[in-house]
Amino acid sequence: KKKQTEQMDQKEEEALAMCYKHRKMSLDPHAFTILVVDDEKVARLALTRMLIKCGYNDVKSVDSAQEALAYLKTQAKPHLILCDVKMPEISGIEFLQILFSETEYANIPVIMVSATDELQLVYHCLKLGAADFLTKPIHVKEVENIWQTIWRKNREEENKENQEKVQQEMELKVNEAVSTPIKAIAEYVSQLLSSGDITPETRDALSEILNTLHKSQFYRPAIESYIRSKDIDSETKRWFANELHLASLVRTQALPSAPVQVIDSEITQKLRSYDFDVWTIQDDATFFSMVTGMFNDFGLLDTFKIDQVQFLAFLQVIKSNYSDSNPYHNFRHAFDVLHTSYLMLTNCKASAYLTPLEILTVMFSGLLHDVGHTGTSNRFHIETYSDLAVKYNDQSVLENHHCSLGWKLLMKYKILDNIPKDDMRKIRSYFIQLVLATDLSKHFDEMAIFENLKGETLDRDNEEHRKLISKMIMKCADLSNPTKPFTVARYWALMIQEEFFQQVRLPTLKRKKRKTTEKTLAYHLRETKRRVSNFPIPLFLKEAIHHFLKCK
Repeated sequence: KKKQTEQMDQKEEEALAMCYKHRKMSLDPHAFTILVVDDEKVARLALTRMLIKCGYNDVKSVDSAQEALAYLKTQAKPHLILCDVKMPEISGIEFLQILFSETEYANIPVIMVSATDELQLVYHCLKLGAADFLTKPIHVKEVENIWQTIWRKNREEENKENQEKVQQEMELKVNEAVSTPIKAIAEYVSQLLSSGDITPETRDALSEILNTLHKSQFYRPAIESYIRSKDIDSETKRWFANELHLASLVRTQALPSAPVQVIDSEITQKLRSYDFDVWTIQDDATFFSMVTGMFNDFGLLDTFKIDQVQFLAFLQVIKSNYSDSNPYHNFRHAFDVLHTSYLMLTNCKASAYLTPLEILTVMFSGLLHDVGHTGTSNRFHIETYSDLAVKYNDQSVLENHHCSLGWKLLMKYKILDNIPKDDMRKIRSYFIQLVLATDLSKHFDEMAIFENLKGETLDRDNEEHRKLISKMIMKCADLSNPTKPFTVARYWALMIQEEFFQQVRLPTLKRKKRKTTEKTLAYHLRETKRRVSNFPIPLFLKEAIHHFLKCK
């Protein structure tokens, strides 16, 4: 046994030496100073020894957050801090907050370490600004590549500086390029206001003039009056209305008007922000009240005579049909897609193009689009000849399953019982098309239709246009995670990664196949991360929504 142990140690040393030799080609760990903060002596010494073995020679260690803070004040800043979460007196989380409250230390990457990997604890640390989270016992493979954390932090700071510089240059160019008579008058009035040679009455009058000039609807009354003139033919009216975003002036009365939104509640105001953090919701009651608030914002429950008590019971049923064992495809994801759809309907004014019936369908589609998700992909079902794959003939397996189960739940709990039959048929048709549109294998087909619409003006009277708007809302909402604030987006990325790895470890896959799949999946995850980080998704969504939905 002693000989076997020695052989294993020798192999470990050789493996570490090979890793170090390979790593020196891109980044030398000798250049880094690493500070280990842990009150457990054994764990602290083990981690320090492991770091040194991996080639990080300048490793310091302290046994408390107080000592760490004292070290930072007297010694050169470390390039990386590894900190235990649970420590006496000042915990790791408190230390993290203290550290990032000081501008001098805010750029130091901190990796939190804990014996537990509770999702809420991990998310809390990442939200506070931790660069990563490791679970004890820490393995050599995790330590070998922590230099990448330092590299990423440096790149983030460089990118941030570059973005701020580009933004300032763009703002300067825009200000130089945009010069209009109204702007010139506003600037002249501002100069008069800043001078001290005017009376209080004159100052008040000039202030009122300046406020009027700054209003975006300054010319609207005159334009509306002109468009309403009987001397203008219907085609010209339509052109003016669409070009100037005044489509309500020429809509036919055949379609119901968009529902009036109620925005005075505290919950609704909170939900109107794109920075809303879905991970802060901890209980079902909050989830359900927010879902109800979004539906009530459009008056949908009253318009379609849906009993609120029955609706809350239905939400409980929906949640129970989303598996809590799925790290990603669970009820929180369904809520997130519903919320993002709601943002597009409200903040981006997409609701102005849709009828109340269509808005109701979009909302229910967001809530039910992944109901009954198995935590595995369509490809997994097809390759393993699962019951669902056989049932739906390998065609959009999960999406068809979500459609079927979602509609059954709507019918079983009589949520739509007070809606006329003709409208029910339309809701069902829309519901099926919207949920099936979330199948990524059909992505390019849907995008081709969208591309063909470029150059055309969206027409609310055109049902195909309304249907396409609804599909694009659903697709954008389903793929919107990377566009959210970084702490929110990053945690979603961790969850989908965990779900992928859960899938390849399922016993359904043969052992040999599973090993190959894990390697392939790891490669694809790296490639996806690289491509997504380089692709300007927020800009894409902003431009797409601006042009497609006339978002302001």
